[in-house]
Amino acid sequence: MQPLLRGKETDRNYSSKTYSNNIWLNGYGCPLGTIPIKKVKKEDITRSRLVSRAHHSGYSPQSEKDPGLHYAKVHTNDVGRQYNGAHMFASVYNPIVQNSQASYSRMKIQKGVDSIESAKNKRWNLEIEDHGILGWWPDAIFNDLAGMADYVDWGGQVFTPTSIPSPPMGSGNAKLYEDTTKDACCGQITILDENSREQHIKTKAMLDVIQYDVIDEGNVGGPLQHLVLYGGAGGHIGN
Repeated sequence: MQPLLRGKETDRNYSSKTYSNNIWLNGYGCPLGTIPIKKVKKEDITRSRLVSRAHHSGYSPQSEKDPGLHYAKVHTNDVGRQYNGAHMFASVYNPIVQNSQASYSRMKIQKGVDSIESAKNKRWNLEIEDHGILGWWPDAIFNDLAGMADYVDWGGQVFTPTSIPSPPMGSGNAKLYEDTTKDACCGQITILDENSREQHIKTKAMLDVIQYDVIDEGNVGGPLQHLVLYGGAGGHIGN
């Protein structure tokens, strides 16, 4: 069994979205069957090290080192445990954002300074249920993630220039209703252990500004299993 990141996505296209024309360096995107890889700068490595230390200490940092980046998420909390992959079901909304803003659901898997967002036999695969493996990241591009990961999180994230109000997250409601028809959610949260066996896991909630919220419902049974609700109206200005 190949270690991987798996996800199942449900689109809820309730609002419009403005897209940037400057996403791709080559102007047209990635070839079919491949995945975009972020160009890492020295500043990215410094921020990643800070995030890694914060996650393992349980400290919930503000966004001084990542201006304009805000989140509402749950994360693994077992120090020393390793993960071969992760899975979630995501309800995806399309909140209104301005140019240079972003609002999205995320699953992040990380070890040390290396991380994959949204996402082994010598590679990390990205698989969407009903679509199969969409692409993969080779081990050669990583340092720490050439082996197994030691951290995974699930939830929502936004980015905004610090001079303007932050955008909505999830369904954009000002509060969570604890209702999957009104709130954005991640369900079926599981990890793959060292032997690539899918397992449920206890998680810890984390957010950095009061304009967003997250509720870890735990295992609610039924098709959703381990359920996390997140969202918020936005409106935070500053770091």
